[in-house]
Amino acid sequence: MPILTRPALDPFGILPRVVRFVIGLAVLAGFFSGAAAAPQILEMTQVQIEARLGEAGGPLREFVRTVEKSMGSGAIAETELLVDRDAILTRATQRLGFEGDQIVRDLFCDSTRRAWDERGVTRDYAGTKFRFLRARTLGGRAGLLFRSSGRDGAMNYALFTLHEPVAGEFRIADIFVVGLNEFLSDTLRRTWLNVAAGFLGDEANQIKGVNPDYVAHISEIAEMSRQLNSGKFEEVLKSVKALPESVQCERTILLLRMEAAERVSIEERNAVYAAWLAVYPDEMELPLKFVDFYSTQHRWDDAERVLRGLISRLGEDAMLKMELGSVMFRRQHEQALISAAGLSAR
Repeated sequence: MPILTRPALDPFGILPRVVRFVIGLAVLAGFFSGAAAAPQILEMTQVQIEARLGEAGGPLREFVRTVEKSMGSGAIAETELLVDRDAILTRATQRLGFEGDQIVRDLFCDSTRRAWDERGVTRDYAGTKFRFLRARTLGGRAGLLFRSSGRDGAMNYALFTLHEPVAGEFRIADIFVVGLNEFLSDTLRRTWLNVAAGFLGDEANQIKGVNPDYVAHISEIAEMSRQLNSGKFEEVLKSVKALPESVQCERTILLLRMEAAERVSIEERNAVYAAWLAVYPDEMELPLKFVDFYSTQHRWDDAERVLRGLISRLGEDAMLKMELGSVMFRRQHEQALISAAGLSAR
């Protein structure tokens, strides 16, 4: 069976890295203890951000230059110092209270910090051409929108929300990954809820958003993550099929399956995308992946629709317009070939 290479619009393997990262947290959280998350902070609005960007030579402009340079060089330490990890963790673990919740929250936050100490929060963008585009509001929250593009042509977009703890000093309060259509805090929150459910046992059914079957199979899911890390892609697919149907429909599991399927066969890839749409009908949940998926199937109208939706969401961008032009050209070329074949057959 043909092995599929990583598509040009795949978000730098962010899918497997984020998914494996958060699965690992669910396993690690039972072993560490540490400080609690800090109180939630007030993020800047788009109007506030645009006003500060309008200050020629101002501190926010310097902040942007620092981030671009740090990411481009691959030396992300400077950007990591600008990430408010406590703000991300607080948003991820808030709005859930139960007896002993602070202890469990401390365990989860400390294990997450340890993982971040090892790999960094912004590692996925290191060594890419990281260009600031504009202030934008995504998911109801404002921030600085960046485009990252790799030497292999792959690209993704990230929105850094901001707060200003001291006048002229800015911190990244959260990161919206456009390729995954969610904030980092939301990704972590799903894991936090499952960790909390694991401690609650039978009372886990009271937590909104928790699938008890998922919690019951967390060991098997962690093993799937290890299989993916080891390149055992067919084993991952077998493991997914062995899970209860309700667990197979979980976002995390579908992402693991998608990453494995893209390296096994076209048939497996088509099947997982169909399974994804059955659960998440909105293609904008994974816009970059679906542009590539539709393009490989020569579904040019579908690819164009998703691209135009992405441009509407993010604003004008030269790279997206180039991709749109490529889709339209390939569609026109294909139609011309079909017409020519029809004429020659007469």
